[in-house]
Amino acid sequence: MLMMVGSVPPHLLANCNSSRPESQFGADLEMIMKNLIRVFFVLPIAVIVIMLAVANRHSVSLSFNPLAPENAATQFEVPLFWLVFACVAMGVVLGGIAVWFSQGKHRKASRENRHEAEKWRAETDRQREKLAVVSNEANPALPSPQSRNAA
Repeated sequence: MLMMVGSVPPHLLANCNSSRPESQFGADLEMIMKNLIRVFFVLPIAVIVIMLAVANRHSVSLSFNPLAPENAATQFEVPLFWLVFACVAMGVVLGGIAVWFSQGKHRKASRENRHEAEKWRAETDRQREKLAVVSNEANPALPSPQSRNAA
C-alpha cells in the first residue's frame, strides 16, 4: 500500500477520534505523572541506596547487652548497610505511627463534619419534598382551554 507523505495511518486515526470521556484523559495524565515521579525521584534514590550498600559491605558487631558486650548470645555480626537500612525502616515506621496519632483529631473532625453534612443533605431533601407538595396544593393546574368561555 502506498501512503502519501503527511497522511495518518488508519490505526492511528481511529485512536485520535476516540470518544473517551475527559476523566479518562485525566487518568492517563495521572499515570504519566506517576511514572515521571518514579523515574526522576525513585530511580536516583535507588541508585544511591545501592551505592551505599556496596560501599558498606563490611561486618560490624551489633550487641544488645550494653553491660556485657562480649556475650556471644546477644552479639551479632551484620553488614553495616543492613544496620543502616533497618534503622531507616524503623524510623519510617515510628514516624508514620507518630503522624497517625497526631492527626487523630483531624480525622475525628472530618468524620463529624461528614456526618453533619449528611444530616443537612437529608434535611434539604425533606424540605424540597415538602415545598413540592405545598406548591402543588397552592397552585392547582390551570383549567383546560376548552372549558374557558369565549368572549
